[in-house]
Amino acid sequence: MKRILTIAIAFFTVMSVAQTQPQKPSELVAQQKTSGSSFETTQIFTAITKKSNVQIPKELKDYVLLSLDQSKMKSLQGNFPNTMNLSIPGKKSAMSLDLVKVSIRTDDFSAVDMPSGKVLSRDNIAHYRGIVKGQSNSLVALSFYEDKVSGFISIDGQDGNMVVGPVNNSKNHILYKDKEVSYLYDFSCQVEDDIEKGGYTIEELADNPQSKAAAKCVKIFFDICTDIVNDKGGAQAASNYIEAVFNQVAALYANDQISLKLSGTKAWTSNQPFSNNSLDSYISYKNQNGLNGDLAHMVNYSFGGGLAGGIGTLCNSSRKAAVSGINGSYQNIPTYSFDVFLISHEVGHNVGSRHTHACVWNGNNTAIDGCAGRTEGNCALPGNPAGGGTIMSYCPQTSVGVNFNKGFGPQPANVIRNYIAGSSCLQSCDGGGCNTGDAISVTFTNNTDCTLEYFQNNSLQGSANAGGSYNANTTVGSTWQAKKASGGDTVDNFTIACGQTTYNSSGNCSSGGGNCDGVAPWSPNVNYNVGDRVTYNGNLYERTATGWVNLGPCTTTTDPCAGVAPYSSGTVYNVGDRVTYNGYLYERTATGWRNLGACGGSFSSAFKGDGPAGGLQLKAFPNPAKNLLNLEISNAKSSSQINIKDINGRTLEIIDFKMPPEGNIVRKTVDISKLSTGIYFVQITTDSKTLTQKIFVK
Repeated sequence: MKRILTIAIAFFTVMSVAQTQPQKPSELVAQQKTSGSSFETTQIFTAITKKSNVQIPKELKDYVLLSLDQSKMKSLQGNFPNTMNLSIPGKKSAMSLDLVKVSIRTDDFSAVDMPSGKVLSRDNIAHYRGIVKGQSNSLVALSFYEDKVSGFISIDGQDGNMVVGPVNNSKNHILYKDKEVSYLYDFSCQVEDDIEKGGYTIEELADNPQSKAAAKCVKIFFDICTDIVNDKGGAQAASNYIEAVFNQVAALYANDQISLKLSGTKAWTSNQPFSNNSLDSYISYKNQNGLNGDLAHMVNYSFGGGLAGGIGTLCNSSRKAAVSGINGSYQNIPTYSFDVFLISHEVGHNVGSRHTHACVWNGNNTAIDGCAGRTEGNCALPGNPAGGGTIMSYCPQTSVGVNFNKGFGPQPANVIRNYIAGSSCLQSCDGGGCNTGDAISVTFTNNTDCTLEYFQNNSLQGSANAGGSYNANTTVGSTWQAKKASGGDTVDNFTIACGQTTYNSSGNCSSGGGNCDGVAPWSPNVNYNVGDRVTYNGNLYERTATGWVNLGPCTTTTDPCAGVAPYSSGTVYNVGDRVTYNGYLYERTATGWRNLGACGGSFSSAFKGDGPAGGLQLKAFPNPAKNLLNLEISNAKSSSQINIKDINGRTLEIIDFKMPPEGNIVRKTVDISKLSTGIYFVQITTDSKTLTQKIFVK
């Protein structure tokens, strides 16, 4: 029987290789290249060949000191590209890294200085994942922020990982092999494994091709303790450091087709309300103050190892937390790889995995490796793994080290995916696991009276005659243009979005006008017939037998502000009056002024809401708001609720709404006069989708 189970494990492991999903960094790169994205070479580092006064640990033998070109870094920060090829000098030759920009934050993410409550800047920081060019079995995660670049590079067949990051007390960066110093770090995990529960079942160990784990999102909130904040030079620098570390953690999980998102950080400059050395103290604080996310994670320097609230605690409100005692640096060099390993390890417990030296694996209750020098349970001690250990092991303190390219290993990764797939408390990851770079098939519909040609990255991909359509395989986040076949004038610009597969172009090519010229704005007091067209929020709509169809953004060349007088504080305005103010068009309503969008030749982006065109949309205005907040919900298919939450994720107000039988738009005016000044979130869940919009209360 044991042999049958072992064969089954091997079969499921082989199957897991065949059933990859587009979260893997190597696949993100492949998809971008297939879609024609340009990986332009970026060179911001030069190797320092002269003798340096930088103090480097004597254990390091294989390293390169790097000089970062600050002017190029500032230029890069002004416009981080979606894809790039980054050249990093090595000891023998330069490495060429193919990188794709990724989004690691949730929609309601915020970084906050505590206890002041000041919201920290989110600008000038970008995160990338990818591979070493030409080596699909490699893994790279890098972040760019301030005057720093940090991350890791892991290559199949090479021992350990390479770390790149800033050197303390220096303007230089360093590239080094972590294996030369990782054994010096003090690592211990204090999670207690209840071996009496027995080993994992075949179902838990097996790869399930139909698993919903990739579509579900584990959202993690970090509290950064005062010792890290002081060491990094303040709340902003500490928050940036942890965000960069999280990008690397999330890359490891993504490589095993598991979605993590960062839901927020709090950096405690003083008056920290929980103890560095007590997970129970931290859990008590979170239970009293709320958690914006699925897991809470405390990071500090003093804990000495890590501790998770338990094995598989995602839906356990009293144990969904962990603490990691990270290093930050060893002497002067950054220790990203150890910090990434430790946080990934403790989160791994939260999401269902036990240690690889526990007697729970292989379908016969044996251990995977013996890096701990012991087993948890009554089974034989296996040897250390060749080529490095995995995330849930104790291998950092051995000569084999940990190889990030191995990730969690087949069995722990399967256990985590199956646990996440079965966790009913999780939501989809920003619309079903959709990320920049994911493959998507779209249809471009030509509703103009001329032939249109469709371009991606200025490269012609196809065309459609008037009334026809063009189908394309592309990626989320890519940009397209629809141009007249004769003359080359641009008719439409599209950015491919999650959940939207149809993109329409409308208008009269021969007249030179836009598709919304002469079309009246929608009015709630008019009864419309099938075939009638209106403009609404910068889009053109047509009435059908079942409702309104969004025909796409307006491309009108008429300035909507033409002939509209500027706002005057001495004038009494009536409902329906329009004014211009600070470059925008406003209309007076019964409850205040409504922003109709920007003035200018194009009205296509006016009054943009949260959600794809034609899909569920949520609009909250004005923003910032005071006393009254206007809400509009469009394209909902059923009645539901609106939640208003504070920055800690606590629900302050629940508003019921019902869809009217005659339309697909619901409007609500909410009294927010009792809310204190600060950041809040409006959230709607309907049709199995959740949209969140951040608002500021003055």
